[in-house]
Amino acid sequence: MKNALVVFAGLLCAACASESPDGPSRVVADVALATNPAGPAVIDLWGPGAPQFDVRNVYASAVNQAGVVVGRIGSQVVMWDHGTVTPIAPLCTTSLCFLDRGAFRVGVNSAGQVVGTSFQQAFEWDDGTLTNLGALVDNASYASWINDANDVLGAMHLCNIAVPECEGRAVLWHHGSPIPLTFGGITSTPAGLNAAGQAVGEASLPAPPPGRGDVHAFLWQDGTMTDLGTLGGHSSSAMGINAQGQVVGFAATADDALHAVLWNHGTTMDFGEGRACAINSAGQIVGESEGHAVVWDHGKKIDIGLSGYGTGSINPLCGPGPFVHGPTINAAGDVALNYCTHDGVCSAYLWDGSALTKLADLGGDEATAFGMNARGWIVGQSATASGEFHAVLWSR
Repeated sequence: MKNALVVFAGLLCAACASESPDGPSRVVADVALATNPAGPAVIDLWGPGAPQFDVRNVYASAVNQAGVVVGRIGSQVVMWDHGTVTPIAPLCTTSLCFLDRGAFRVGVNSAGQVVGTSFQQAFEWDDGTLTNLGALVDNASYASWINDANDVLGAMHLCNIAVPECEGRAVLWHHGSPIPLTFGGITSTPAGLNAAGQAVGEASLPAPPPGRGDVHAFLWQDGTMTDLGTLGGHSSSAMGINAQGQVVGFAATADDALHAVLWNHGTTMDFGEGRACAINSAGQIVGESEGHAVVWDHGKKIDIGLSGYGTGSINPLCGPGPFVHGPTINAAGDVALNYCTHDGVCSAYLWDGSALTKLADLGGDEATAFGMNARGWIVGQSATASGEFHAVLWSR
């Protein structure tokens, strides 16, 4: 790699397996919280003396199957590649650059192509070449997902402040050309992209100005936006999609309760009060049910050992937006998830199908998981005993 600085890092390997879903839940299983030191090892990716303008703006965002990690160190988007960190793109540090200053998602595919935002413009980086995707769209923009076919998903038409007429619209760069993902309303938010180029999120329906229409979950595929509908209420949101095109999220009922939902090729499956956040290639779903973190698997609802989501001072397990990092579930059924307060204090956990383990931190008793690959390597952020935040990798 060019312009590289060497830092300490080590990577290990793990194996995969799979399963598939079978409708609404019928069984709740209990699991134990593991506190033994045999859990995933935490590796500090942050190098001594790395610049940062905000104490929390050091994190690892995503890791591909080869173990290449992407994220940020203060004022740079960076790549960690088996012991070497390479600067990818600079970041704006002024108070108006809300995208650059937030914990935005950085994406990477199996080829090591990277997407993110730089000076409020979406970019793609490929082996040293930085392409400004934002030059093709309006206002501020970001890119957060890239698949192996080089489809890129993000948003455009964002402003320095959040106002109704400038909350942004989801956009898919397909073969380099931007495609707005809307129902004709003023806003839309991306949430996921699969290998086939299908994209999901939420989008507002058309409404006379200055109003905003109801927000509905969407699926974009082959040039067509599909309204996934609600459960009789006024809103819904898609949170994830797997390789088979199954979509998960949540939808409002007629009495405005939010229910976890699976949209399965024209069929809507209601999992009851809660949110469905992510789905793997086997169809296993992670989400929350009545405040409990759960996995829906083959018709069973498995309580994985954390509760209180969306109540009191605890955030919901997932939600839309560029700075929200919900749980992930890989093909083996491993789940990486967070337990966060409204003040942003988080603990990170791994559920391996039988036991819940609190992930080790760097001595500051705070950690957040941002992403996980098929091998079960987890990346994110951890506080040190001195109060600094470092990018970390949890290897197994």
